Amino acid sequence: MHGDMKGWYEARDRHGTRLFRLFCFLERNGEALGLGGPSIVLITGMAKPNDKAFSAADYARVRRLGDEYRARTPRSVLRYLKSLGAISAVAAAAVPGPALRRSRPPCASSGCALRR
Repeated sequence: MHGDMKGWYEARDRHGTRLFRLFCFLERNGEALGLGGPSIVLITGMAKPNDKAFSAADYARVRRLGDEYRARTPRSVLRYLKSLGAISAVAAAAVPGPALRRSRPPCASSGCALRR
């Protein structure tokens, strides 16, 4: 990405007339930040109709969430809980193990959720 979003990466997908975006960045020094090593960090996702653009306010929200994440050490991460088959939001180091595979709300009480 470029401009105010320099340093961010965007994963894109389209389903019918809807476009989906995941906003990520790299934590090259992840081990020092409690992530267990270099990591790709997913901050948020957004969807929009195919013929519309995200607003400057949408991108500002993504940057704000990234700033909030970067302000924490150790970093807050989602980790896969193999025994429960669920995702949990934790403010601790990522636990080595299988890749994140499910799309269940990690923190439903605070209103955030992962969506398919």
